[in-house]
Amino acid sequence: MHRRASTLLPPTGPTAGAVTQAARWVVPVALGLIVIQLAVRTWLVARGNFYWDDLILIGRASEESIFSWDFLMHDHDGHLMPAAFLLAGITTEIAPLNWALPAITLVIGQLLASAAVLRLLVLIAGRFRPAVLVPLAFYLFTPMTVPAYNWWAAGLNTLPLQIGMAIVAADVVQLCRGEVDRRRVIIRSLVVFVVALAFFEKSVLIAPVAVATAFLWCLLADDRGARAALHSAWNAARELWIGLIAITAVWAVGYLALTSATAGEHSITQTIALMWRSINKGVVPGTVGGPWFWERWVPSPPMGFPSWWLMAVGWLVVIGAVAYALWSRRRSGWVIGAVIGYVAVLQVPLLWSRTSENTALELAQTLRYLPDSALVIAIGFTLILLAPKRSRSHEVDEVPRWLRPVAIAAVLAFIGSSLVSTVRFSAEWRDDPTADYLANARTSLSEAQDTPMFDHPLPLLVLLPVAYPYNQVSKVFAGLDDRPEFGRWTDKLQVLDDNGHLTPAEVTPRRTTEAGAGACDDPEITGPATIDLDGPLLDWLWTVALPYCANTDGELQIGLAGGDPVTVPVQAGLHSAYVQLQGSGTALQVRPLTPGVELHLGAARVGEVVRSP
Repeated sequence: MHRRASTLLPPTGPTAGAVTQAARWVVPVALGLIVIQLAVRTWLVARGNFYWDDLILIGRASEESIFSWDFLMHDHDGHLMPAAFLLAGITTEIAPLNWALPAITLVIGQLLASAAVLRLLVLIAGRFRPAVLVPLAFYLFTPMTVPAYNWWAAGLNTLPLQIGMAIVAADVVQLCRGEVDRRRVIIRSLVVFVVALAFFEKSVLIAPVAVATAFLWCLLADDRGARAALHSAWNAARELWIGLIAITAVWAVGYLALTSATAGEHSITQTIALMWRSINKGVVPGTVGGPWFWERWVPSPPMGFPSWWLMAVGWLVVIGAVAYALWSRRRSGWVIGAVIGYVAVLQVPLLWSRTSENTALELAQTLRYLPDSALVIAIGFTLILLAPKRSRSHEVDEVPRWLRPVAIAAVLAFIGSSLVSTVRFSAEWRDDPTADYLANARTSLSEAQDTPMFDHPLPLLVLLPVAYPYNQVSKVFAGLDDRPEFGRWTDKLQVLDDNGHLTPAEVTPRRTTEAGAGACDDPEITGPATIDLDGPLLDWLWTVALPYCANTDGELQIGLAGGDPVTVPVQAGLHSAYVQLQGSGTALQVRPLTPGVELHLGAARVGEVVRSP
């Protein structure tokens, strides 16, 4: 592969990236928009914290080797994302449960995505044109990209997807133009595609977006028609297309073999309903900076509830923009069809995998599946700028004098509307108990680090039991250095309450035993013994509250039928031990392990751990 001269240039004529004298101000404005976006996004994550899947990623990274196959290739609710797991694992290893580092990864990811999108739009347009600022501003500020950004686990998926889509689409435009080092560009695109796939399976859509971008660019840059454009796009990047197809095929085999995305009962009717709600209450309001109203049903993420009039305005803008493009630009229908196809049709596989009898249609209103759609809309807008005018003049820069101030006002109004939506989203996102719970729990666990502790679930408003076993405190806080050991016994029963504070706990008396016949100075347990319960137990994880009096320090083994016994240290004198046992039956089996240890047992309780009133 080598450099070759360009034989296909867009109707605008100038070389890609050239800055005309009249449009030198476009560069600082574009960079200024990116700076403003990053400031807003930094403010967003500074007010944010971990949420739901973030804690699952942290828990898995804290208990497994972050470089192991089981960790990297884990089927995370149908997602295959080894690179996202690796980055989350490295972050957790460096600073477990410290939000600062994940926040920095999100800001850096957004910077790379915004820079890649700016490069893409300029390459499509052929130069830094004022009109490029419109799709750029749309991508940078539309609320369609905010929810997935603010949630770390989602950002680890969608930001690499946006970066990869922008880089590969820009590269295919360069290949169509020619005058590039083809080998370098093709290798770069293939590497970026593989990396994006490693972060998120939806990155497989980078390939069709790249194909459509190349075809549409060639179609708009040449008057020979669709067949010639298809031929030009194929020839311009033949090796890249072959590589993308091969990588996609290999990845698809691995994805289907390693994940359960297709398992379970799915509904095409529900998929269509989700798709329509995503468009009507997400994409359409997003084109005018909405929704302005968000609502959160903790522990779910915020959902957008646009007003009827905002949806109506959005539909008017969308229909008006499509009609104007079709009326004023030849061949723009191809671009519009491609954008509609992506936003509507290509959402179907992902939404279909989310459907189930437990899926609410409000899922579509979280907008977390729309960042790539926002990017595709920006690409489509920029491509339409290339479409030949239906007027006599084909000079792109000849525009009515009134159009530029109107466009500036519209962009400013859109940015203002988007910022209103973003601020209100942030307020709802902060209405979550996770941040305070984690902060209080870290302090409480640090203060109690010398006392063993039973494992127990996080509050329901932080993480539901469907996340088991990663809704357990032993998983979420495993990476901390200053914490108690989580085990099967303790001499002080306490749990974290819903606010993350340690509080005394007790054992419910589901079953009890009678006190031993001896006394502290006349212990009855001198060897293996069976302590009868006042009734049978089902096979379950039970907690035993065992008061005892020991003649010396040592170890005691205690168990239930059908379960493994637990070794408990005992201390000389009058004390209590709390033990978690798996099993069933009608009696406790106890046996001193240390020679010479003898015990008198008080009345024991067998049940479950609850907070003391």
